[in-house]
Amino acid sequence: MARKTLTRQDISDALFRHVGLSKHECANMLETVLDQISNALIDGKSVKLSSFGTFTPRQKRERIGRNPKTLEKKIFLYYLLRLSKSL
Repeated sequence: MARKTLTRQDISDALFRHVGLSKHECANMLETVLDQISNALIDGKSVKLSSFGTFTPRQKRERIGRNPKTLEKKIFLYYLLRLSKSL
């Protein structure tokens, strides 16, 4: 059985069904939440979402990857996600 990936569109559609705002407003709300989480992690802050988990930026060894098409090298940084024990 193939797994389905949860996308931004899926989350935005769920917000639309449950909150009752327009699809455009739901998409903007989701982008705002994701931007806030991303910016906090970039600033080195932890993000705690009760009953879900904690996103914690951790300094781990960088890894160099390569785009297989262009052979361009890129440095990858790691973030650690700890899920709630209730999940």
